[in-house]
Amino acid sequence: MGLVLKKGTDYLFDYVAYPAALLWLGYVAGGAAMAAASVLVNIAVLRVYDWSRRDFLLLESIKDLRQLEGTAPWRRAVSGVIRSGDIPAFFILSCLEDPVVATLYLRRGSHLYNGFALRDWTIFLASTLLSNLVWTLHLSAWIALARAGLAGLI
Repeated sequence: MGLVLKKGTDYLFDYVAYPAALLWLGYVAGGAAMAAASVLVNIAVLRVYDWSRRDFLLLESIKDLRQLEGTAPWRRAVSGVIRSGDIPAFFILSCLEDPVVATLYLRRGSHLYNGFALRDWTIFLASTLLSNLVWTLHLSAWIALARAGLAGLI
């Protein structure tokens, strides 16, 4: 249920609120406003995640896969990708997921739910900047394409 709620919140934030802010405030101010809003929303999700002491995002289970040494090909493949390092994981998760996923995945230990160290806050803030920059550019391109297409129809 927690994963469904998280994904639903992400969808409304990313595909409703974010484009509306970019259209209403412009790309720079809208992007900055949504980055600030994302900090508040994501901190709330992180607090609930630690408070619940439940792996509702399945990230702790994925972190456990780093230690897998099995004979099944899928286990070796997953374990290899996960062990490729924190820097690739940071960029991949920040660009394809969000700061919550990137931060929790890169947090030291698993199944601890013990708050954040300075390293975790640094990852969270850097991921917030990167993911919001990527998402603002992504949506800005789609908005520009939509405007160009609509202008061609008039």
